[in-house]
Amino acid sequence: MGSKSREILRGNSIRAAAESAAEAPKQADRIARATSPLPKESRPPSVAGLTRAIDRKMSQHSEGT
Repeated sequence: MGSKSREILRGNSIRAAAESAAEAPKQADRIARATSPLPKESRPPSVAGLTRAIDRKMSQHSEGT
C-alpha cells in the first residue's frame, strides 16, 4: 500500500512540474515586455500577438481568393 501512495505523490509532483514548465516561457515573455527599456510602440510583439496577426492575414487571404 505504501508504494501506491508514493506513486500518486510522485505523479502529482511531476504533473505540477510539467504545468509550471509550460507556463515559464509565457511568464518570461510577460516579464521581458514589462521591463523593456524601449517605448511600448517599438517593443517586439509577443508570440501570441504574432500568431493572431498571422491568423488574420491568412483568413483575409483565403477570403480574397
